[in-house]
Amino acid sequence: MLNLIEPDIVDFEDAYKKTLQEVEHRKFENTNLRHLQNQLFGRSADQVEVKGMFNEVESEVETAKEEKPEEPTTTVEGHTRKKAIRKPLPEYLQRKEIIYDLTSEEKICSCCNQEMRKIGEEASEQLEFIPAHMEVLRHIRYKYACGKCDGSSIKKAHMPEQAIPKSNAGPGLLAHLIVSKYQDALPLYRQEQIFKRIGVDISRGVMASWIIKIADLVMPLLNLMHEDLFAGEVIHCDETRVRVLKRDGLKVDGNSFMWVMGRWEKERSIVLFEYDPTRSSAVPLRLFSEFAGYLQVDGYDGYNAVTRVAPIKRVGCFAHVRRKFTDLLKSLKPKERKNHTALEALAFIKKIYAIEHKIIDATIHEKKEVRNKESTPVLDEFKLWLDRKITEIPPKSVYGRALAYASNEWVYLVRYLEHGALRPDNNLAENAIRPFVIGRKNWLFSDTEKGAKASAMLYSLIETAKANGLEPYAYLREVIAKLPSARSLEDFEVLMPYRK
Repeated sequence: MLNLIEPDIVDFEDAYKKTLQEVEHRKFENTNLRHLQNQLFGRSADQVEVKGMFNEVESEVETAKEEKPEEPTTTVEGHTRKKAIRKPLPEYLQRKEIIYDLTSEEKICSCCNQEMRKIGEEASEQLEFIPAHMEVLRHIRYKYACGKCDGSSIKKAHMPEQAIPKSNAGPGLLAHLIVSKYQDALPLYRQEQIFKRIGVDISRGVMASWIIKIADLVMPLLNLMHEDLFAGEVIHCDETRVRVLKRDGLKVDGNSFMWVMGRWEKERSIVLFEYDPTRSSAVPLRLFSEFAGYLQVDGYDGYNAVTRVAPIKRVGCFAHVRRKFTDLLKSLKPKERKNHTALEALAFIKKIYAIEHKIIDATIHEKKEVRNKESTPVLDEFKLWLDRKITEIPPKSVYGRALAYASNEWVYLVRYLEHGALRPDNNLAENAIRPFVIGRKNWLFSDTEKGAKASAMLYSLIETAKANGLEPYAYLREVIAKLPSARSLEDFEVLMPYRK
């Protein structure tokens, strides 16, 4: 009797196991589908928060009130509430005084008919805006001739060399349109409309030609910046897509790439943008074949080509690892998310960044010591957890891909322990490329590769100036005014956006 039932029990257990496996498989499929849905339609974790165009006023009114002058704090039993403080207006702004006085009749006292005397005044300040305006600079060069000679000896007063010879664009105008386009993400056609409103007709084609000529003008500064960047020990790099309509020998209206590489140091930060029509491994080979040091990047395998031929050590990015696990949690239902084991990975990463926050102002030597003492044990424990989990989770699931990414990148991820100047992530390069990504949403594409290369050069100057605490417009105006007269290396070095 038992022999007859036993096969049925075995069949039932097999079927039960297969059913459980099928349920787990469906769960992972559903997770993958939700992950894909979140990538396609969800809000990106790195997306800049932008208020709606039409409801911005209403939403701002609901969340904030106008700041008011400082008032004494209001104390309620068990609670102290501070009043809002209005920030003072900058001292460097020009002040225009508007006097309000009583009339002669009002200065007569209503009690005794005697003239009242002034005992003081009460002043308040209001911020006013004067719309941008154009002015014409007339360059008048006096000419002199000798009265005794036959007129062949004529001298003319010297005029400084101009950024664009025979052009009617002054340094301030050129700096303004460059900063408006690359810093404020204002396309040339919109600037054309703004200029028309104040009575000046400048076509976008003319403005585009000016930009390309200024890019050629600043080439010596970019060359020096390139030399200084590659003389250091650490370079961060990242890349993003850019549409170029006309590409030499390539598909029309295809995706090209803007690469950013940089180093961030106090008063000596360098940010360089480089255009290339592809994202192939040939680009890192071209950019970094003569570099020796640490190259911090994301998980793109194209960077491995240059590490094989140059003395370069690749460094990984924990921010990308964290993003993989965060994306996984977003694809889960709230109940599944609450106690998911992926939270353990985020907890390890949180510990790593807590140590980094503690040593943010430490020296390079101190950072290396603290990391070896405190970060290494956390990383070792994280690696043990990672090796265990990767054997338990299906590799094709979202969770499995997150684990595989961290495991494959591990040798690069822990390399930041080797040098105090390194960081656990590549966020600096990603932050530097973000203004370009935001601008791309407005101007959408570049017409030619020449225009894309000019854009890369001007982005380089603006972002480097910002990284070193310079105001981009003031810096570019000085460069455009003085660079045409620069001749020696010292002349160029004075105009660099950082200390030499």
